[in-house]
Amino acid sequence: RAAAVHAVAFALSGAREAPAGWAVPLARALSDSAVWVRQAACEGAILLAEELKPSQQVTAGLELLLGTLMELLPREPNLELMEKAAMAAGAILQELSTDEAAAKVPQAAPAIF
Repeated sequence: RAAAVHAVAFALSGAREAPAGWAVPLARALSDSAVWVRQAACEGAILLAEELKPSQQVTAGLELLLGTLMELLPREPNLELMEKAAMAAGAILQELSTDEAAAKVPQAAPAIF
């Protein structure tokens, strides 16, 4: 499953554009019971936040991933994965517009810190 998550992330990053619903598989992977799958999803989120061209679909997907990461962080038992999830959240916040990020920071900051 982790390899499939990496494959999706690499395929989307190569395309540099994302269709509607592109983030749903990654958001589901962030809730997976296997630590390797959650790790792959965090790594994919970081990659895609940096590589995808800005668009409405990308913003919607990044916001979905950010919300899912905020749910994951407080309950993640693996400290290394918690750090990757925080890095993914930070990468997403950097790619959102100032207005979009400002609306998310009050929710994201407590989970990250």
